[in-house]
Amino acid sequence: MDLNAEAVRRYFNNFFTKLTAEQWELLKSGKPDEATTFMLAELLLNFMTSVSNAIVKRRPCAPVSEDKVWSILGDTLNNSLSPGSTTTSESLDKLTDLLVEEVTETVNSTLSASFEKTVPTRLINPAKVKMMIVYACETQVRSNWWLDNQVNRHTTRVSDALMTIDSLEKKKQSSSLAVNSIEEKRSEQSSSSS
Repeated sequence: MDLNAEAVRRYFNNFFTKLTAEQWELLKSGKPDEATTFMLAELLLNFMTSVSNAIVKRRPCAPVSEDKVWSILGDTLNNSLSPGSTTTSESLDKLTDLLVEEVTETVNSTLSASFEKTVPTRLINPAKVKMMIVYACETQVRSNWWLDNQVNRHTTRVSDALMTIDSLEKKKQSSSLAVNSIEEKRSEQSSSSS
């Protein structure tokens, strides 16, 4: 994964565009359904893995600090999840803090494992993942991204439906003309044969 705002925005947008209106309402209320909670947890865990792998691929020689990971991830998350915003978001900052903490631990575990014979298995505290989910939801609600996206998505669907209706109307008119033409030819043939 590229660690730029556009790539991260696409990563998260891909998830949020799949939510139904009901799922979004539950997220806004802070009580997402089980399936949505699971999908968002999976999204965040995969995101942390992707970011960790991207940092490890840069082959740092020494353990990385949270400040270093924050410098890589902080502005990227802000620009992708709250684009164009000039105000800071407490929920986005808290989400970033948790992500930075986990990515730093994962990167450093991976780097130390490269000197050992076994790769360590890291488990993330479920309560921490739950807090990440809460902050991710708050961030999206505050940025109104989803609402804008839903409006655009429904506008596109309505536009597509209108174009389909227009296309069907044209086909219907064309079919009617063809039927009329056939009927006229039959009528002419009947008249000429009598």
